[in-house]
Amino acid sequence: MDNRTRGIISFIGVILFLAVMKLCSSLVLPLVLALFIFILVTPIMERLERCHVPSPIAMILVLLIVTCICIVFVYVIFAMVNMVLEKLPEYISKVARFDTYLTTKIRDVFKVTETEFPSVITLLNIDWVAQVKNVLTSISSASVSVMGDVAMIVLYLMFLLMERSTIYPKVSAAFPESEEEAQTMVKNIGHQTSRYLSVKVLISAATGVLFYLTAIISGMDFPLVWGVLAFLLNFIPTIGSIVVTVIASFMAAIQFLPQWSKIFVIFFVFLAIEMILGNVIDPKLQGVQLNLSPLVILIMLSLWGYVWGIVGMFLAVPITSVIQLICANIPSMRPIAILLSSGPTISRERKK
Repeated sequence: MDNRTRGIISFIGVILFLAVMKLCSSLVLPLVLALFIFILVTPIMERLERCHVPSPIAMILVLLIVTCICIVFVYVIFAMVNMVLEKLPEYISKVARFDTYLTTKIRDVFKVTETEFPSVITLLNIDWVAQVKNVLTSISSASVSVMGDVAMIVLYLMFLLMERSTIYPKVSAAFPESEEEAQTMVKNIGHQTSRYLSVKVLISAATGVLFYLTAIISGMDFPLVWGVLAFLLNFIPTIGSIVVTVIASFMAAIQFLPQWSKIFVIFFVFLAIEMILGNVIDPKLQGVQLNLSPLVILIMLSLWGYVWGIVGMFLAVPITSVIQLICANIPSMRPIAILLSSGPTISRERKK
C-alpha cells in the first residue's frame, strides 16, 4: 500500500470517527470527561495510597470529591444565570445610555445627522434583549439536564479507577516484544498529560479568582460571572483570554460610563492578569510548553465545537494537547506532533 492510498484511508477513517463521535455524543462525551477527570485524580489516588489509605476508601473519597465539585459547579452556573436575569431590566437602560453616548460621539466625528445615523443598536439591527434572554434560558435549562450527565461521568470514573491497577499488566500482555518501551511510553503520556491538565486547572482557577477579586474591588456587577468565565475560557489559549477580557471590559464600560479612568484601570488589570498568568507563570509551571499552532487551535475549536457544541470547544485544546503528547511519544507519529506545534517548537526541534 503506497503513501497516497494510506493517506486517503486515514482521512476517511478520521471523518468516520468524527461522525460517530457526533452521533454518539450523549454516550461518548461523559466518557471523555471522565477520562480527563481520571487523569487529574490519579495523582491524588496515588498519594492517598502512599499514605496507607486502602484503595477502596481512596476511590470512594475521590468519587465523593468529584461529585460534590460537579454539583457545586452546576449550581453556580444556575445561580449566575438567575442573577443576570434579575438585573437584566437595569442593564437594558444602561445599554441604552451607552448607545446614546456612543452614537453622539460617532455623529460628531463623522458629521452625520440623527436621520442618517439613528443609533448603533439600530444599525446592528438585532433584538439583543431577546437574544440574551434566549441564551440565558438555554444555559439554565442545560445546567439542570447536566445533572444526569454528572451521574454518568461519576459511573464511568468509578470503573476507570477500578481498572487503574490493571493498565500496566494489560500493556505488557499486549506488547510482549517491547514490554519495557510500551510501559515507558504509557507512563510518559500519563505523566505529561496529568501535568498539563493539573497546571491548566491551577492557572485557570487562579485567573478566575483574580478576575473575581478585581470585579469585587472595582465594584463591578456580577463578579462571580467574570470569575467563572475567566476560569472556563482560560482553557482556550489566547482566544479565551481575549474574549473574557473584552467582554468584562465592555460590561465595565456600560456600568461605569463616563468614568473612563476607572474603565481603563479595570481593563489593564484584567489584561495584566491574563498576560502574567498565561505568558509567564503557565510556561514556567508546565516546564515544557506545548505551544500548539494558533491555526490548529482555531481548526480544532471549530471541529470539536461542531461535534460536541460548546462543551467540545472547551475540550478542543485539551484533546489536541493529549493527541500531541501521544504522537510525540510514538516515533512513527512524531511528525504529527510537530505539525500540531507552532513555528518556535519546530525551530527548537531542528536545533536539537
